[in-house]
Amino acid sequence: MLSADLISLLRCPETLQPLRAATAEELARAQLAEGLVRADGMVVYPVREGIPMLLVDEAVRLNG
Repeated sequence: MLSADLISLLRCPETLQPLRAATAEELARAQLAEGLVRADGMVVYPVREGIPMLLVDEAVRLNG
């Protein structure tokens, strides 16, 4: 997983909200092994091979 220092620097490319490491529940809902969640909890960005995919087209929307 990414370091907390690095995650604290990252922002959502769509809204510029801060990101945090996804919980196990959020990862299961998004069907991802690793990811970063936007502060509002509505979007997960996948992390593949240690690289965050911070592209709007890569985002997985979480419903409710």
